[in-house]
Amino acid sequence: MKKQIKSLVLISTVLASTFTAAVANDGNKIQVKGTTEVVNTLNKKGKKIIKKNSADLDLYLAVMDMYSKDPANFYNLDEATKVKFFAAAENLNKELASSRNKELKDLANQVDFSQAVYNYIWNVKQSNTVILPVVEAAQQTSL
Repeated sequence: MKKQIKSLVLISTVLASTFTAAVANDGNKIQVKGTTEVVNTLNKKGKKIIKKNSADLDLYLAVMDMYSKDPANFYNLDEATKVKFFAAAENLNKELASSRNKELKDLANQVDFSQAVYNYIWNVKQSNTVILPVVEAAQQTSL
């Protein structure tokens, strides 16, 4: 049991550090901001985006927050919420990428990166590939 917990802590640490700063193919770093920083940036630079996409933003931030604070429930998120999340993230990505502001374009890159990471994690689960020690089956979570 102790070995499984150590493995889980090690893998969680690796995933968290990878999520914090990832290097894109061209060598530029993507700085992934926390939910508070995303909200602060949008409040300063993207008020129109907040008004236009408030429901999408709320869902994106809720899933992002769940990833960092409650990984077990994130991992077991139900399919309907995942579909809604990807649609919301895609809408946010389009709005942010079309902005002329560099900080908002950077947020678009973050949204895109987050989608890729979350998609990978959920696809590994669906394929029944064991990357974490399985202690017992957990129920699916919904927002």
